[in-house]
Amino acid sequence: MLRYLIPLLFSLLLIACASDSSEPKEEPKQSRQTAQESEKTTQAVQSKNAQAAVDSAVLAAKAKLQAEEQAAKEAEELKAREAEAKKKAEEDKKAKAAAKAKKAEEKRKAEARAKKAAEANAAKFEFKSTEHKYGWITEGEVIAHEFEFTNVGKKPLIIQSVDAACGCTIPEYPPEPTPPGASNKIKVTFDTKGKVGTQNKKVTIVANTVPKYSYLWMKGAVLK
Repeated sequence: MLRYLIPLLFSLLLIACASDSSEPKEEPKQSRQTAQESEKTTQAVQSKNAQAAVDSAVLAAKAKLQAEEQAAKEAEELKAREAEAKKKAEEDKKAKAAAKAKKAEEKRKAEARAKKAAEANAAKFEFKSTEHKYGWITEGEVIAHEFEFTNVGKKPLIIQSVDAACGCTIPEYPPEPTPPGASNKIKVTFDTKGKVGTQNKKVTIVANTVPKYSYLWMKGAVLK
């Protein structure tokens, strides 16, 4: 009987050992708490990192907005300065133009006053006639005419030159000055040789008069 019980007991002992090894062992309480605390710490770190990322993004957005606002402000200020500079340049240009126009007007008035004063004080021709019309004449004739004048100016009249455009016309003038109020003559001689047809001979006088140039004419027609 004992011989049969010993193997049976040994078998039961093996079964019990196998049963104990197959059942999960209960995790210690302290280990579970540590794991929970570690998980909470991890979650807290992750939450903190996420918040830090959000804060960083907000700061970056604010910085970008401030930079854009600053750039827009500087652009407006630059535009305003350019507009002001342009306005000032236009005002300066107008001022210079006005000053130039004023100076030109002052110069014109000064010249007009000087001219008027010169005319008032200068010598001045007054001819009885500046034209001599001799009518119809025959080629070969020589026509001479004396143009009489009076100096109606305030200074002695000095004739500087008397010239004709053609060698056929010879002027003669007094070399001495003609005093104010005095009279004198300029003689013009026209040789009609080779001058057939209508004639209009011009004589130019240069003197200390205002105007400086005066003119005389010999007019007529020469028949062959």
